[in-house]
Amino acid sequence: MIKFFRKIRQNLLSEGKTGKYFKYAIGEIILVVIGILIALSINNWNEQNKTDRIENAFLKRLIVDLKKDKVYLESIHSRRESQIRAAKKIIDFSIEPKLDSIIYQLPNMLAISSWKETTSNQNTFFELISSGNLNIIKNDSIKDKLLRLDRSYNALINEDKVIKEPYVSNLWPAVDLINPYNYLVLDPNLNQEFRINERLEPNQIENMIIELKQDFKKVMDSKKFRSGLMNAMDSYERSLPVIEAMIEQVESLTSRIKIELKK
Repeated sequence: MIKFFRKIRQNLLSEGKTGKYFKYAIGEIILVVIGILIALSINNWNEQNKTDRIENAFLKRLIVDLKKDKVYLESIHSRRESQIRAAKKIIDFSIEPKLDSIIYQLPNMLAISSWKETTSNQNTFFELISSGNLNIIKNDSIKDKLLRLDRSYNALINEDKVIKEPYVSNLWPAVDLINPYNYLVLDPNLNQEFRINERLEPNQIENMIIELKQDFKKVMDSKKFRSGLMNAMDSYERSLPVIEAMIEQVESLTSRIKIELKK
């Protein structure tokens, strides 16, 4: 092709057609420029297509993470609701303690004193941040929602660090005062499973009940336990609206990403 164009130029010069030669040369330059522009456009299209595929892959991974986030946040919300109910039942028991209701209190104490660290399922988001690829997400609304959800997680995790102190210093030591073995006497299912009434003498059973009542009294009389109980219940009640708002954030972000993937 190059030889063909060169031959045309040489013929024009040899024939003395200088004007036509320059016109042809200009036309040839224009063709070359157009060819370069087309090549650049194709290259840019290929690069953009590659970037779009990478973005879509990240968006799909974010959807997977967000589904896990929703399930996880709902489980935290449910667990904390259960712990609040347990705390209220213990408070009711402390106001009017009855032997027949002790059977329900040990599970409540175990529920309110159990602790589980709050984490997140933001693996894809962290990868986007650490690799500097967050800007590969073109939609600014999605990026903003991702950053807001991350701030919400950080706030919840930091708040949990504050909540944990009453557990460690107040609730756990108090619950350790109760001998769970004595609880076997009052729980009908455990009593039957281990045949407590058959294997122990009546006076032994009576002593276990007395010890259990004394243990519960020690816990109920503990100012540290009551303080930890109230702090835990108050903290969990305040955290419920926060978790509900985070679930809404996750749902909104999921919907926005699904819309973006359909484009």
